[in-house]
Amino acid sequence: MEPYKFLVIIAVLISVGVFYFIIPRVWRLGLAIWSSVFQIYTIPILGIYPSVGLLSSLALWPEAIKNKRILKWEPIALLIGLLVIHGMSLLWSDDIRLGFRTIIYLLPFIIVFCASYNLALENLYKLREILSIFVISALTVASIVIIFRVAPSLEEMFLHSTIAKLFINPNTLENLYTTERNNILDPVKSGAFFVNANIAACYLGICSFISWGIGEAYQLKWYKVASVLLWISVWFTGSKAGIILIYTLSIAGYLLYKYHNKKLNLYQLLKSLAIYNTISLCVAIVVFWFIPFMHSVSNVDNKYVVEDKKETSAISRIAVDFVEQSSSTTNIRVEIWKYGLQSFKDSPILGQGFGGWQQGFADYAQTVEINNKFPPHNTIIYLWSQSGIIAAFLGIFFIVSIIRFGWNALKVSDTELSVLTITTTFVFLWVFIHGMAENWGILGDVHIQPILGLMLGMTYAKLCSLKKDKGEVNETRNNISSSAL
Repeated sequence: MEPYKFLVIIAVLISVGVFYFIIPRVWRLGLAIWSSVFQIYTIPILGIYPSVGLLSSLALWPEAIKNKRILKWEPIALLIGLLVIHGMSLLWSDDIRLGFRTIIYLLPFIIVFCASYNLALENLYKLREILSIFVISALTVASIVIIFRVAPSLEEMFLHSTIAKLFINPNTLENLYTTERNNILDPVKSGAFFVNANIAACYLGICSFISWGIGEAYQLKWYKVASVLLWISVWFTGSKAGIILIYTLSIAGYLLYKYHNKKLNLYQLLKSLAIYNTISLCVAIVVFWFIPFMHSVSNVDNKYVVEDKKETSAISRIAVDFVEQSSSTTNIRVEIWKYGLQSFKDSPILGQGFGGWQQGFADYAQTVEINNKFPPHNTIIYLWSQSGIIAAFLGIFFIVSIIRFGWNALKVSDTELSVLTITTTFVFLWVFIHGMAENWGILGDVHIQPILGLMLGMTYAKLCSLKKDKGEVNETRNNISSSAL
C-alpha cells in the first residue's frame, strides 16, 4: 500500500472517531440522513470511494454501544449474526474486498437505528425536524427524476458531467457505458442520482410512504402533499416493478390503516378507489403516452407512439408493451435463478463466497445467451451465495421478525403508533418484495438503509415508551390498591 493511502485511511478513521466529540448527536444524525440522499462521494481509498453519507452514519458509532439492550432486540440481533457470518465467509471468498464492503455497508442501518431510537425517546421533535429536511431533499430527487424523464438529453449530459461524480459512485460511472451498463441509459427510464431505475423507484416509493406516515401521525399537511409528489415521481422512473408496487402497496396500506382505525365503510372505499384510479390513469397517460409523443416530435427515441394508423390505440399498446417487457424481464431472471439452484446443489452449506457468483455465472451465461455480468437478482439467493445457508436463513428470519414486529405493534391501542407501524412495515415490505427480483441486499442500497434504520428506531421507541407508561400506570394502581387495603 502506498504511504499516502495509508495516511488517508488513518485520517478517515480518526475523523469518524472524533466526530463524536466535536459534533452534537442531533447534527450527526441529521447529516447522516440528509447525506444519505445525495451521498457526496470523496477521494478513493483502496479503490473504494467512501461517501459523506457513509462516513457520517459511521460517526454515530457510540450510539450503538450506549444502549446495549437494543442490540439484543431480535431484528438487530439477527443482523449482527449476519455480519458475523459474512465475516467468517471471507475465509473461503475470492473477492475479500467485496466482502469487507458488504459488511461495512450494513453497519449504517444498525448505527442509525440505535441513534434514532435514543433520540426519539429523549426529543422526538428533533427527530421530526431531521425528517422534514429529509423529505425536502427527497423532493429534490423526485423533481430531477421527472425533469430527466421529460428531457433525457439532460440526464445524458449529467451522467457525463464532473458533478455527477459527487452524487454517483465514480467507479460505477466509469464503467456505466462499458462493462456495467444499466437501465438508466434507456430513454424511457429516469433515476436522477441512481443508475438503476428500479432502485430509484424503490427509494422514491418508500419516501412517499414515510412522508404520508409522518404527515398523518402528527397532522402535518405539507408532508401529505409531498407524499403525493413523491408518489407521482415513481411513475416517471419507468420501473415496471416500482409502478406495480407503488400502486398496490398504496392501496393495501390505506385499507389496513382505515380498517385498523375502524374508519372503513363501503361508500368511502369506493370513492377513494375511484379517485385513486383516476389519478393513476392520468399519470400513466402522461408518462407512457404524452411524454413519448413529445419525444417523437423532437426526434427522441420513442417506443409508445403508434405510427401505423392500422395499429391499436396508443393506450392499448402501452398496456401490451408493459406486459411484454415484464415477461421478458421475468424470463431473464428465471434463467439467473436456475443457475443459483444448480450452484446450490454444488455447495449448499458454504455457498460460493464473495466473488464466487461472478466467476461461476460467466460460463453459464454463455450457454443460455444472457449477459454474463448479471448478479443473482434475489436477496436470499445472494445471501446464500455470499456466505452460505446460515446467512440465507438469517435473512429470512430477519424479514419475518420485521413483519412480526409490525403485527404485534398494531395490537397496541395508539393512533400515532399504528400510523408509524403501518408506514414502517410497508416501507420494509417494499424493500423485501422488490429485493426478491433485484440485487440490493437485505436492506436496499446506501441511500435506503439509513432512513429504514431511522423509521424502525422511531417506531420501536414509540412502542417501548407506551409499554413503559402502561407499566407505570399499572404499578401506580397496584400501589393505590395496596394502600387502600
